[in-house]
Amino acid sequence: MKFCAKCGESKTLADFHKSKASRDGMAYTCKPCAKERTHAYRLAHKEEGVKYRRAYWPAYQKSNKDKIAGYTKKYRLANKDKIVKYQRAYGKAHPEVSAKSVNKRRALKAGNGVFSVSDKELKRIRNSDCTHCGAVGPSHIDHVIPLSRGGAHSIGNLMPLCQRCNARKHDKFYSVFKYNEKRE
Repeated sequence: MKFCAKCGESKTLADFHKSKASRDGMAYTCKPCAKERTHAYRLAHKEEGVKYRRAYWPAYQKSNKDKIAGYTKKYRLANKDKIVKYQRAYGKAHPEVSAKSVNKRRALKAGNGVFSVSDKELKRIRNSDCTHCGAVGPSHIDHVIPLSRGGAHSIGNLMPLCQRCNARKHDKFYSVFKYNEKRE
């Protein structure tokens, strides 16, 4: 047992960090007190930390590119399952981010125009009702002029369609799809 110099409570040695500077080899404050002190210091000196990271980190990255790449590769190989699990969870929580990258890649591959579409705009479209049938709920993001037919990936070419309408529209122009639906 040992007394914490900060809170004055008697705690087990497992509640203290190791310290070579002290006689007994344990820190003079308990782990929760040390954490609280560190948190308070970081809040008080937040701007200094930001300046340090802005000045130091880019220079470090530039001079240690291969070293960082090696660590990253080693981590990714050792934690494949963890990374895949995280990516799937993120994809489910943020479907607009996934849709944005997939559609951007498809538009670039087809040689169509690609314009910046923010995540906020994509989220708004996904949460809108279906343009065609008015179905309520999360919608699919569809291109009025399909990417496969030369349409650009831009906010003016996007619209919300429910899963049923999007599957029926397939790769038709929206005007053709709408005309065919009226005839049926």
